[in-house]
Amino acid sequence: MSGSSWMMILGAIAAMIAPKQSEALVAYFGELSVHQLVCGAKETLDNYSNFILPLLYFMIPWTAINLVDFYLLRKSNYNIDVILSRDGEYSGVNWIAIVAYVVAVLVQFRL
Repeated sequence: MSGSSWMMILGAIAAMIAPKQSEALVAYFGELSVHQLVCGAKETLDNYSNFILPLLYFMIPWTAINLVDFYLLRKSNYNIDVILSRDGEYSGVNWIAIVAYVVAVLVQFRL
C-alpha cells in the first residue's frame, strides 16, 4: 500500500477517534497525501502500471474471443431465452475458445 493511502487511512481513523478535531486532522493527512502523491508521481504511475498490465494480459484475449463470437460467428444474434439454461445451445465448454484463450495469454507473456 502506498504512503498516500496510509495517510488517508490515518485521517479516517482520526475522524472516528476525535470527531471535533476531524476536519483539521483530515485536512492535515489529506495535504500529506497530496504532497506525497505529487512528489512520488513516477512511483505512483509505476505502481498503477504494475496493477493494470497483468489485468490486460488476461482481459484482452477474453474480450477478443467474445467479440469474435458475437460479431463473426453468431452475427450479433444471441438467443437470450436459453443463455442460462443447462441444456441449451450455450451449455457445455467450448474447448476451442479455451485453447485460443490460453494460447493468446501465453503469447502475451512471450513464452
